[in-house]
Amino acid sequence: MVDDHSRYTWVHLLLLKSEAIVVIKTFISMIRTQFEIVVKTIRSDNRTEFINSQCKTLFPSLGILHQTSCPHTPQQNKVVERKHIHILNIARALKFQSHLPIKYWGLCVKATVYLINRLPSSVLSGMSLFQLMFSKDPKLSHLRVFGCLCYVTILPRDDKFTERAKPAVLMGYFESQKGYLMLDFTSKGLLVSRDIVFYENAFPSSEEDIINFLIPTDNEIFPEPATDSITEEVSIEEESISNATVPGAASPGTTHEETCQDNCSITQPFSSRPRRISRLPVWMHDYGDTSRNQRCKHPLANSLSYKNLSTTYQCHLTKFSTLTEPQHYKQAIKDARWVEAMKLEIQALEANNI
Repeated sequence: MVDDHSRYTWVHLLLLKSEAIVVIKTFISMIRTQFEIVVKTIRSDNRTEFINSQCKTLFPSLGILHQTSCPHTPQQNKVVERKHIHILNIARALKFQSHLPIKYWGLCVKATVYLINRLPSSVLSGMSLFQLMFSKDPKLSHLRVFGCLCYVTILPRDDKFTERAKPAVLMGYFESQKGYLMLDFTSKGLLVSRDIVFYENAFPSSEEDIINFLIPTDNEIFPEPATDSITEEVSIEEESISNATVPGAASPGTTHEETCQDNCSITQPFSSRPRRISRLPVWMHDYGDTSRNQRCKHPLANSLSYKNLSTTYQCHLTKFSTLTEPQHYKQAIKDARWVEAMKLEIQALEANNI
């Protein structure tokens, strides 16, 4: 149902066409109660939901004028027809993005209508349908990506070791409660909650997709090592193997007894444990590592030099390099300034009774 003035839309999902008369009566009562106005005209097509004996009795009893379009002339009901196309286009896009089964098409339509009512419209000079209908701006901070993965907090918690949350899929917004409508993977049912953590870049359609989203790939667990370091290790190992003597092989001039003694003297078996390649942590990539004997890619000497300074400034800078902190007590007692500083520190401690 579309309001002709504000273009605000209401959608009701029907299981049977016979339920249309009940929805119409409820809608007319809601408009009268919430907006304190009377529905004067209803415009529809010639479908049996509106052309029946019950509607012919209801509309005249309430003083409502029922207008219908001519057969095969949908352009006479253009406001609703265009709104119908608009809703289907967006609902189809939501379904494709969320990878939901076709049986959830109704929830896609309801979520679409909820979003359209809060989007600005060019027909209304940039105003939203909600703003024109209720004379206030809609709240948009609660909107989330339709069909994304989310985790719902489980309440109440019976045991300390039970799950604290369960996976679900965002299916829309509940208008009568301040919560989100979600599809539970475990029970395959719908639930409403507000304590949710959203993953708006994941669109699972089954529990297997959730498991694949949570479990990291092999590349994340075991990152591929750098090719240079592997090449260096292989070359070093090959060189050490070539220089070492093979156990059990008799060199020229040795007897069988000497060879057996050499074999018995080997006490370090070969370890099948792989070598671990040590790397810098990610946060150290932007800093220079002085703890290793590595060649600096961009040494400071290439961009900083003292040769263009005058002799006076050079002498002044050398004074700073000569002032170094002592590393232990024997070095500190050789400097009178450190001795004086230690005496002042001791006096301060004694003054505070420490």
